[in-house]
Amino acid sequence: MAYFADRINAAPRTLTDQEQRLLLQTTGEHRSGFRDHVIIATALATGLRSHELLALDVGDVLDPGGRCRRRL
Repeated sequence: MAYFADRINAAPRTLTDQEQRLLLQTTGEHRSGFRDHVIIATALATGLRSHELLALDVGDVLDPGGRCRRRL
């Protein structure tokens, strides 16, 4: 039985620091793209996978006083 890990030839390619900066700069340029900018920034900062990002609720990020939590 072949395992998935046995079929991986190389580590997945990730974005360089410069590519991350350009991506955030581009998505942050327009007001209409603010939602996407926040999603991408959160993904880059936390390493959450797409389904984990989609499952986040406001209460997961903000405390009852409306301030950002330090830990999720």
